[in-house]
Amino acid sequence: MTTQVFIQSLADYNAGRIVGDWVDVTGMEESDLREAINKVLAQSKEETAEEWMIADYEGFYSFELGEYSSNKTIIEAAKAINEHGEAYTLYASYIGLEYATTEGFEEAYCGEWDSFREYSDQLFDELYAHDIPDSIRFYIDYEAFARDLEIGDYYHDTDDTGKTHVFRCI
Repeated sequence: MTTQVFIQSLADYNAGRIVGDWVDVTGMEESDLREAINKVLAQSKEETAEEWMIADYEGFYSFELGEYSSNKTIIEAAKAINEHGEAYTLYASYIGLEYATTEGFEEAYCGEWDSFREYSDQLFDELYAHDIPDSIRFYIDYEAFARDLEIGDYYHDTDDTGKTHVFRCI
């Protein structure tokens, strides 16, 4: 998975020119990104090119990186996406990029399923089915159990492939 951003000189942009470069931030540290930004600013045709912006990005799925996202935000998001894929972006989109830590993701993430109902059925069976006699098992309302989980304990979202990613509300 490649995560990259198009870094552009803001002074040149305001002067009607595009001076920028695509930078692959996969595996970068903040200092590496700062160096790439300085290289873009060094290409400027303006006397004082000190400001930059993110004009475009790829590989961040449904993230909404802002024009002025911090280096730390960009690097941390790229690392988390590289490690966890689109599931991390669904998590971050739900709780907000500024609150989306890798630790929080790992604690909340329950996995990938074909549907939320499939997840909730399996959860019910793991937690309660061993105590229920076979003679009354067909009375269980799995749909109601899934609905109750959705009301406050869990949320889920679907990725580009149609898989459902389930998260606990923590």
